[in-house]
Amino acid sequence: MEGGPRPMSAEKPVDIVCKSAGSKPPAVISWWMGSSRLKHNKDTVSADGNFTSSVLTFRPSIEDNGRQLTCRAENPLIAGSALDDTWDLEIHSSPCVRAMDGQPELGLSSNGFSTIL
Repeated sequence: MEGGPRPMSAEKPVDIVCKSAGSKPPAVISWWMGSSRLKHNKDTVSADGNFTSSVLTFRPSIEDNGRQLTCRAENPLIAGSALDDTWDLEIHSSPCVRAMDGQPELGLSSNGFSTIL
C-alpha cells in the first residue's frame, strides 16, 4: 500500500492505494479488514496489463483502531500466488466534553467516548 501506515481520523474518509506489477494475467486486488472482505474500491489495469492499481475509499471508525487492513494481490490462474500488504490501523478521535450539574452539553463526539469535567 502506498505511503506506509499512517494515523487516520475517525469518521473522515481516506483513499488508500494498492499497486501490483508483473502478473500475467493482471492481478486481482482485494481489500480485507481482518477476515472480512471490504468493498468500495476502484480498480484500474494499465493498457499493457502489467500494472494493477486499486483505490479503497475507507471511512475508519474508532472501533477500527488496532485492527488490520490488508491489500491482497493475486493471479487468478495460479493457486497460492497471493501477496499481502497489511497495516495495523491507528485511528485518532476528537475528545468529547460534557458539563455536569445540569449544565447544557458543551459538545458530544459521535464516537461514543466522552470526558466529564
